[in-house]
Amino acid sequence: MPEIRTLRPADDAALHRLLDRSFGHCINWFRKHQPDLYGDEPGLFESGLVIADGDKLLCHVGTFPMELVAGPVRIPCGGIGNVATAPEARGQGYMSQLLERSIQRMAEWGWPVSVLWGDTQRYGHFGYARAGLELRLELNRRTMRDVAPAPVEEVDLSDPEVAGRIEALYKQLPVRTDRPRFPYRLRRPNIRGFLGHDGYAIVRGVGGGNPQIIELASPTGREPGLVLGVMDVTFGSSATVTVEAEPSERLARLQRVAHMWSVEPQGMFRIIDWPKFMEAAAPLLEQRARDVAPFELAVGARWQDECSAVSVAWNGEKLHVAPGRQVEPYVEIELRRLTRLVFGAPGEFCGDLGPFARLLPVPVHIPLLDHV
Repeated sequence: MPEIRTLRPADDAALHRLLDRSFGHCINWFRKHQPDLYGDEPGLFESGLVIADGDKLLCHVGTFPMELVAGPVRIPCGGIGNVATAPEARGQGYMSQLLERSIQRMAEWGWPVSVLWGDTQRYGHFGYARAGLELRLELNRRTMRDVAPAPVEEVDLSDPEVAGRIEALYKQLPVRTDRPRFPYRLRRPNIRGFLGHDGYAIVRGVGGGNPQIIELASPTGREPGLVLGVMDVTFGSSATVTVEAEPSERLARLQRVAHMWSVEPQGMFRIIDWPKFMEAAAPLLEQRARDVAPFELAVGARWQDECSAVSVAWNGEKLHVAPGRQVEPYVEIELRRLTRLVFGAPGEFCGDLGPFARLLPVPVHIPLLDHV
């Protein structure tokens, strides 16, 4: 009978046959496009779950560890990806079984939040909600007529020295993800890298013309100049830049020279452990509370028949976070709506949160290279 179990190193060939077939991709598509997720190092298989009938894999749900970094806080997160069911095994509930078990495992591991990229309705049934905001800006030569281009050169992203320089610059971004196997991430196909004295840019696509910049960093504050420098190399008349939506001087510099911009969701998030999430986010929320009057509030996260609560107390100097309903008033919010409030979504507002709402949303930015 089919059984649920973890992946084993011996499953490597069968896993890739399953993934390639399930998505209709060519042979070894996932090996080529996700070199950071699939390799020879021990431990890369341990977080994946499969339903297997003997040596045959029928369904797979991958759970890939990442850390969300926002200023002073680091929040463990599980990225769900490469959800695949063999064509002949569909319609039997295998994916649902594995996803429910994956959520349980993340809770056991102490990962308070999870993220995935997929269908809103399908994954909404498991408590995931589309949330988190990123900004997509369009800049052109007319809006940047007063910008001096920063000298850049295209670099070989497979070069270890180049990867080391980019990693050092990337780690200076205040809102990002922590990247295991950083050099392998830069070996994903269909990207170009540009490096200069003022920072770096990663471009999606390998052709010339208008660049799609998916990562941009400049410790000296010359982001617009970097964009123009890349445009000069690619002979582009405009460029798009995707960055975090968190207000900052860096964002302001780009917005001042933008022709237009739009807000897009980061992905689909699920709060796995509400008390642990609040405990991890507390240092950032405490910074944001400096101009907020003292308050107390207990917030319950309700999902189906379960509810977990967190008590928040701000005394003007210290933000205290504790599990359970220990203070009043108390407000209970459905998990998916709470997720949208916590990570940000257009149109979401809850007056019952009172002053606590001023501390939200918690900024997240998961660059395209970190999608799974």
